[in-house]
Amino acid sequence: MLSKPNRPPPGRPRSRRFINAFLDYWLDLRLIAGTAPDEQLYPEYQLDDLLLESMTGETQLFFAELVKRNLSVTNIVASDFSVLNERLATHYGISGVEGVTLRPFPCPGMSARRITDAGCILKVTSNGTTTSPVKRGAWILTRIIGKPPHPPPPGVPAVEPDIRGATTIREQLAKHRSQESCAACHRNIDPPVSPWNVLT
Repeated sequence: MLSKPNRPPPGRPRSRRFINAFLDYWLDLRLIAGTAPDEQLYPEYQLDDLLLESMTGETQLFFAELVKRNLSVTNIVASDFSVLNERLATHYGISGVEGVTLRPFPCPGMSARRITDAGCILKVTSNGTTTSPVKRGAWILTRIIGKPPHPPPPGVPAVEPDIRGATTIREQLAKHRSQESCAACHRNIDPPVSPWNVLT
């Protein structure tokens, strides 16, 4: 009788491949390298492969933890743990994490990094130079809530036509929303973003 080949535990490698492929398309993680942060604004990011890999791994392992522990889907937006290593924790300004291995850490309250504010998601929904609340709001509506926003009306510019005097993204959006043709769309796009403090 032929002996059975020595195989890894059933399902594990395949489940990781499935999770990674699923997140590539559900959360657009396949687009993580699509933009590069401006070298002048973010010189510390350049050539930091460990940070980029850690940001992607954070979300992959976080989701794998939800599946493994059969946790509630609400952890996507409100969790009591984060997946971190030392490089990622330093990037987020979190102390007490050592080593390169990504692993779950308890983070009570709002200190936890949820999927919706993980580094890879913030990168996928930015433009490389600044945060993009409109893009992120549309992403949350589409990917998390499942209600994609309607496209903007014809003739509405992508960039605010008059943002003179606005010094922050919040002020720029306020000026943009002051036009009724823009406000109609932003009534749906902006609310999902504001809980994650990306309008400042």
